[in-house]
Formats: sequence, C-alpha cells, structure tokens
Amino acid sequence: VATLDVLSGGRIILGVGAGWHRPEFEAYSEWLDDAARVDKTEEALRLMIELWTKPRVSFSGRYYRVRDAVLEPKPVQKPHPPLWFGTAGRRMLRLAAELGSGWIPINLSPEEYALARKSLAGRVRKGFVFANVCWPSASEAEMRKKVADFGRAGCDYYLEVLGDDYERQIGWMAGLARKV
Repeated sequence: VATLDVLSGGRIILGVGAGWHRPEFEAYSEWLDDAARVDKTEEALRLMIELWTKPRVSFSGRYYRVRDAVLEPKPVQKPHPPLWFGTAGRRMLRLAAELGSGWIPINLSPEEYALARKSLAGRVRKGFVFANVCWPSASEAEMRKKVADFGRAGCDYYLEVLGDDYERQIGWMAGLARKV
C-alpha cells in the first residue's frame, strides 16, 4: 500500500473490511467467526499505521508480531493513506470512526444506511467521506430513485457494481453497450 501510494503520487485509498464472503475467505485464508475477523482486522490496521508512520516498529499482538521492523518507502499521504471502511457492523463502524477517512458499505437499504450513518455522527474527523455501493439497478429510473434516496440518507457518493451474478453482468453490459 505504501509503495502504491508513492507510485501513484499519493492517490491511494485503502478499502478496509473484516471479510464477509466466506468462499473468498476460504480460498485465501481461513474462515474465522465475526469477532475474530474484526479483532484480526483491527490488529492489522494498528500495525500498518505504526509501520507507515514510525521509522522502526516493534509490535506483539494476538495475530501479528514484528520486532524492529522497518517499512520503506513511507506513504506520500500523511499521516497515511485514507482508510475507507466497507462495513455496517457495529465494531467495524467504531473502527471507521476512530481510524477511518471514509465509509463505503455495500448493498444497504437507504434506511439502513441512514441509521448506520447516524451512529457515526459526531464521531468522525473533518472531511470524512460517506459513500455507498449497490448492486445494479434494473433501470435508469430505479437508479435515479436510489441516488435520491441515498442522498437523503446522507450519502455523498453512490456507486453501482455488478456483483458475482455473471449472467446478469453480461446482460447488463450488453444493454449498456446498446445504449452507448
């Protein structure tokens, strides 16, 4: 992340999450219960922040240990690249408020979004970004309604992604290609 921040001239935003898609997790790691995944994520973030901001780091946690570790190059962005949390869980929202620069959950309803955003009110730093990701809308009218609803819920940036339904993705892209 630090090297990418340097190579990009300070344009990296790190998306943070504790993991929710079990098949993906099992393909690369081991599946832990919710509490353990959040614990491991928090510990990793605290270690990364130390490595990004200090010349030499010793750290001993439950999941990670380093002794006199040096990370170079340091990130361009100070104190470190922005951390955008993709979560709606209570503990991860607490971490987003404490360590984050943005919040970008996926596929919440506007009502769920407004409720979670309210829980962050007064706890985030100045400039904190409120964004949202949803599965694709069925029509332009539906998308316009979602954008308006999420805007009223306090969302500054709205993004639609294709998800993992590949048949739907192909149909969506074909429809978009016809329009363009």
